[in-house]
Amino acid sequence: MKTSPDVRTRHDEWSKRALSLWLKELGDVVLDARIAGESRRGDVLFTERRKRAAYRRKLGTLGELAHGRVLFEPFRNPLTVPELKSCVLKAVDLEARDARAARRAKLPLSTIDGTALCVITPTLSADFAAAASTTPLPGSARGLYTLAKM
Repeated sequence: MKTSPDVRTRHDEWSKRALSLWLKELGDVVLDARIAGESRRGDVLFTERRKRAAYRRKLGTLGELAHGRVLFEPFRNPLTVPELKSCVLKAVDLEARDARAARRAKLPLSTIDGTALCVITPTLSADFAAAASTTPLPGSARGLYTLAKM
């Protein structure tokens, strides 16, 4: 697989392409989505456009997570604190961009559907999960967590 100069690893390229292939039947997928400035890019920004229940079931957990707009950030190695902070900042920047667009269009901020952040990491230690104030995602498979609500 040929990688572009912006891609750090083959895993990064593979995970972006795989998520794109799996999610394209459900909506729009933007790889290396510009979040804010040139140096901050989201790996996979998904925007749901089609309701395809059978295909969603086929994707399993990924299909369950792909609702609305989701920023997917896959990692090959265990997540670090700075990496998690960077991911959260990307999601906050997306929300701020949406708020600016709503103000320009004279729409109430309540019309903005926030972007969900889905960080994919191969493992998450109990200490890291506790430090990040995660809780198991209600009604989901083992290994899915949510960060504290803001």
